[in-house]
Amino acid sequence: MAISFEKQATGTVTLTKGEGRVLLRKSSEPLRATASWPPHTDYDVYALLVMRDGSTRAVAMFGADGQPPQTSFAGVRHLGDVGRSSGGGGGGLKGLFKRKPVEAAPSIATETVEIVLDDSVAAVVPVVYSAQSNGTGSFRRYQVSTTVTNGVDSVVIDARDANDADDVYSLVPAVIYQHPDGAVIERLERYSEPGSERRPAVTLGADGSVSVQMDRGPENDYK
Repeated sequence: MAISFEKQATGTVTLTKGEGRVLLRKSSEPLRATASWPPHTDYDVYALLVMRDGSTRAVAMFGADGQPPQTSFAGVRHLGDVGRSSGGGGGGLKGLFKRKPVEAAPSIATETVEIVLDDSVAAVVPVVYSAQSNGTGSFRRYQVSTTVTNGVDSVVIDARDANDADDVYSLVPAVIYQHPDGAVIERLERYSEPGSERRPAVTLGADGSVSVQMDRGPENDYK
């Protein structure tokens, strides 16, 4: 059963809270899920894959308890860890970036997961993460946004309604479902509990929908 959607993306669509799923049609380009933030702080992006047989896999540059790093699986590939910029003053920790407004940042840092959906994959769940060792600072303060694009059209989950707690370290912005005509993007915007560095747990329902339970997976290796 194909996941339903309410509209098709044309150009750039910004999904706000309460809006329905959006279809990104197939194109000659792979899908790319990209998170962005100011360059003087450090976030990481990884993806949880929900397989059609109900199993799950993680594509990440770093491991978790019992899960070694794996940078590609079933057509999903992490394009590399950008780290943090040391330019523009300060050592790159979140706490140091508080001294400088976001508008003064010279550029935007990004990390991307490339998605060529294999038939064995039901959905991909991108996760944006920042370890406690990076210092405090909320997803809203650092204007962390996520864009999913097919190279022609894009769906954006921006930071306008982001969580403003300084001790929340993980965000699931969306679920990306495989669809016969492309990919269906569902805005989720779920946050971990304060202080938690555990990954989400994801499960596939009988109707093809994905359930995301925050803080139920293994603890990330990053400290």
